[in-house]
Amino acid sequence: MPRDLVMVRHGLSEANVRQKKLLADLPRDIADAIDARPDWEQRLTPIGVEQARNAGDWIRQHIGPIAVFDVVYFSPFMRTRETAVALVGDEKDVYLTPEDRIIERDWGIFGKMSKEDQRKYFPKTVVEKNANPLYVRLDGGESHMDVYGRIRDMDGTLHREYPEGRVLMVTHGDYMNARRYAIERMLPEDWMTIDGDRSFDFHNCSVLHYS
Repeated sequence: MPRDLVMVRHGLSEANVRQKKLLADLPRDIADAIDARPDWEQRLTPIGVEQARNAGDWIRQHIGPIAVFDVVYFSPFMRTRETAVALVGDEKDVYLTPEDRIIERDWGIFGKMSKEDQRKYFPKTVVEKNANPLYVRLDGGESHMDVYGRIRDMDGTLHREYPEGRVLMVTHGDYMNARRYAIERMLPEDWMTIDGDRSFDFHNCSVLHYS
């Protein structure tokens, strides 16, 4: 496997602002436009761009220049594309490689609804998600185990193409959660303990480094 595997979650996105209700006075037409977009089209906010630049500076200070990585993968979603570009900044000789296997977990129809509507239209999914978050498949979407399947396939590529190499991925929080499960060879109860502890959350532009 690679000698270094570094993952960065994307910066604060428009959808994050809506989900966290960070702007209570957001104009209704703008809020509706954000809600109506497919997940892959959600963009970074100005704060998200700044977070990505800071993450790039942190990597350069603590790990090395972005250019020393053998490959820099990015999820093709808009917010991860923009994070990757801001993270690289003015560095030269960095080639960014799109990779569909590191995209966000698909939350399906379930994820497009408010929590109130989730409880109304998918009450059994809500109960199962709370009781069994690792394995439950969201309506019209994926489970964490589905993401795990993508990870195992991706590991085959890393094994063939970058043994002892240095790999950087600009990706998403649920992907990083599932990759922890895979790399650290967790049991389900190990993952459940971490998932229930908010101190283990991957915030925007969190950097996770395995060496």
